[in-house]
Amino acid sequence: MFENMTSSGKHLICDFKNITNTKLLNSKLELKLMCKNICIENNFTILGEVDHEFHPQGCSFVLLLSESHLSVHTFPEKKHLAFDLYTCRQYDNNSVYINIYVELCAKLGTSSAKQSECKIIDRTFSSTFSKKVEQKLDTLDLPL
Repeated sequence: MFENMTSSGKHLICDFKNITNTKLLNSKLELKLMCKNICIENNFTILGEVDHEFHPQGCSFVLLLSESHLSVHTFPEKKHLAFDLYTCRQYDNNSVYINIYVELCAKLGTSSAKQSECKIIDRTFSSTFSKKVEQKLDTLDLPL
């Protein structure tokens, strides 16, 4: 499947800050439903899930996808949510990931430009280390 590919997919990493929809932020059930809907809308296949609820507040969960994973960790006391989505899908551009980010901003009640951060990382099979980093790694005695 990936024999002739250099990309292993894209990784969407988001930090949503100053969330105003605190009802959603404080509901593990509603957050999971929102993320499962994102998976359905984008034809991601959910293989399994694990979650944990913290007391007095907060939660973490991971959806294992056939395409890779989606994870969420909340910090309700800081009105913050960390979101991570990695898929091996090969898209022509970042529009799918940008649309997911914009949708999450709207549902969480946070401004995409001022109150959140989003990174889309191209994952590759080939090494992209700089020479300097590679030389530094060579000096370390790391087990193989």
